[in-house]
Amino acid sequence: MVLRHELSILRRQMQRPRLRQADRLLLTALSRSLPRHAWTVFSVSPRTLLRWHQRLVARRWTYPHRRPGRPTIGRDVQGLVVRLARDNPAWGYRRIVGELRGVGVAVSASSVRAILIRHELPPAPQRDGASLATVPASAGNDAGMRLPRR
Repeated sequence: MVLRHELSILRRQMQRPRLRQADRLLLTALSRSLPRHAWTVFSVSPRTLLRWHQRLVARRWTYPHRRPGRPTIGRDVQGLVVRLARDNPAWGYRRIVGELRGVGVAVSASSVRAILIRHELPPAPQRDGASLATVPASAGNDAGMRLPRR
């Protein structure tokens, strides 16, 4: 079977045979079924057969490369975070995380913060517009309470 395949390769070409990847794979697989002392029947050296086999095994056991670290947050989730922050200016990072968790989206508060910073949205008190500075001083005195000092 080895000799027949090698003859079919040689008949295709007149010069030095140029082996295709499929030819190398077949010759490598067939070489594994023969004892090493019989490898002299091949048109290539035993060292070449071993190199092809090594490459074949290495390619079989390599895994797709993935970037290190956590996977990035999808654009749809980022859009949802930005939309929640704009529609609800009084919500902080944790409230947005809680609302997303209720819908089944797991994202951390620090990720929400990074997304809002990337979209140039300030934290909740600055987005809301209402703060202690806008509350009149008489409102606290009417209730008999003192406003906290900053």
